[in-house]
Amino acid sequence: MLANNENQQCFIDIPQHYLICITIHKARNLSVFNANTFVEVKLNKFVKTTSIFRNSDSPFFNEVFFFKFLF
Repeated sequence: MLANNENQQCFIDIPQHYLICITIHKARNLSVFNANTFVEVKLNKFVKTTSIFRNSDSPFFNEVFFFKFLF
């Protein structure tokens, strides 16, 4: 049986796949009125944007973003 440290070394050169899921529910009590409100999520070099709500200080987005990575 391999020791814990030896187990970790077995996978050191194998690429790993990751899926990150981010859910944007809502924003509340924004201090900006008469504006287009949206959320921009930046992760590494990837950028995703929610839909735009016009003239809302408490928009309800309920949107899910998926980011796939290979390390």
